[in-house]
Amino acid sequence: MIGGGGGGGGGGRFSSNQQNTYGWQLMTPQERTEHQTKLRSFTDYASCETYVTEHHQVMEEKAKAKGITLPARRQDPCAMMKARGFFK
Repeated sequence: MIGGGGGGGGGGRFSSNQQNTYGWQLMTPQERTEHQTKLRSFTDYASCETYVTEHHQVMEEKAKAKGITLPARRQDPCAMMKARGFFK
């Protein structure tokens, strides 16, 4: 989710939470913090998308190992960040 803090140019902040983070329930608090920090570090859309795709694969593997099915991806964090001006 993108929070307040201004308009374009990355002025807003990306906040990961259980409603917008694929695999949230399978991540430790430390992994959640690392995921959010990683998302905030990207300066280009392609790198963000590569990371998110890899993250989803890891979460799917964790879910399979636990015998659960993750809900479908609801949001594209990279597209949201791009729309808010995080990427040039």
